[in-house]
Amino acid sequence: MTGRHRFRANWHDYNGGVYFVTVCCYKKRHYLGHIVGGEMRLSTIGKVLASWIDRLRVTDRVEILNSVIMPNHFHMMVCIRHQEKPISEMIGCLKPKMHDDESETVFHHNSLFAKFIGNLKGGVTRYAHQHGIEFKWQKLCHEHMPKDLKSFDNIMSYIDNNVATWSNDCHNDKPLCI
Repeated sequence: MTGRHRFRANWHDYNGGVYFVTVCCYKKRHYLGHIVGGEMRLSTIGKVLASWIDRLRVTDRVEILNSVIMPNHFHMMVCIRHQEKPISEMIGCLKPKMHDDESETVFHHNSLFAKFIGNLKGGVTRYAHQHGIEFKWQKLCHEHMPKDLKSFDNIMSYIDNNVATWSNDCHNDKPLCI
């Protein structure tokens, strides 16, 4: 995998913090449902995803603070706790890179963040395969750490209003319905 663009900060271990996560369906296909009259109508796979989100909403170290399922992707705000701290103290916890030393590289595939996302995506994929439903995720997800409370509030509002603003959504180009 040399030469691949790194999406994660290699000096941050992703075992704590607040993350805005976007996970897309393969080729932006509308596997998760469709929007009719400003309301999201979940497909079978969308309902399975909603069930997984509800099941994983609060675990020992992970809390889903907000989420929305869209036709071809979902967003969520996730808090991964490495210490007992209020969420307001965990926002913007990504520390700046200290130097270019490669010894700081962290294996993100073992982080709580990676395991959580992998568990969620894997559960939905397994269900689809077991029931003969065509379905596939994009390989990676996009994650962003809000830098302050204002950024956090803006993202929470974006999630809350995502269905209503679907016609202007960057993920709503060339819908490929199945």
